[in-house]
Amino acid sequence: MRAALYRQFGRPSGPLGHLAGWIMARRPSNRARNRWAVELLDPCPGERVLEIGSGPGLSLVALASRIGTGRVVGLDHSDVMLRQAHRRVTRAGMSARVDLWPGGLERLGQLAVPFDRACSVNVVQFWSDRRDALSRIHRALRSGAVLVTLYQPRHRGATRRDAEALADELLRDVAAAGFREPEIHWLELRPVPAVALRCRA
Repeated sequence: MRAALYRQFGRPSGPLGHLAGWIMARRPSNRARNRWAVELLDPCPGERVLEIGSGPGLSLVALASRIGTGRVVGLDHSDVMLRQAHRRVTRAGMSARVDLWPGGLERLGQLAVPFDRACSVNVVQFWSDRRDALSRIHRALRSGAVLVTLYQPRHRGATRRDAEALADELLRDVAAAGFREPEIHWLELRPVPAVALRCRA
C-alpha cells in the first residue's frame, strides 16, 4: 500500500491520487517547499508566471496573490490535481488570475509565451530527459526570466547527499539548456533538506 501511494506522487489518479493530493496540501514540508519556491521566484505585479507540475495548487494561490493584473499558468498531468487546484484557487478568490492546463511540457507550445518566471516543486526528478525538459522551458521564457526548480528527496533512505548529487547534475543541465547565473539554495527540512536551483534565461 505504501509503495502504491508513493507512486501516486508522480502522476496522481483515482482514490489514491486524491489521497496523495490531500497529503501534499497538508504535509508541513511540502507547504514549506512551496512557500520557499514562491519566495525565491519573487514574482512582480503584471508578470506572467508558469508553474510546472502545479499539484493541488499551493503555489498557484501564493503566486496569484503577488502578480496583480498578471497571469499564473498551472500545468499538471493529473486531472485529480487540476480539480484540487481549481477548488483551492477558487476558494482563495484567485480564479480570475489563474489558468490551469492539463498535460506536461509538451503543452508549452500551445500556451501564450514568453513567461517572465517559471517554477517547479519536486517535479524535476520525474523528467526522464532533464536537458530536453529544461531546453523546452528555456524556449518558453523571455530573456532574463527567472527559473526556480526545487527538490527534496523523499524516497526511503534519502540523505542530503541525494539532493547534492541532483544539484550538481542540474548545474550542468541548466547550462547546457542555455540558462545563466545559476544559484544553489538550501532549506533545512526534516528528514532531508531541500535544494533549489535559481537561474535566468
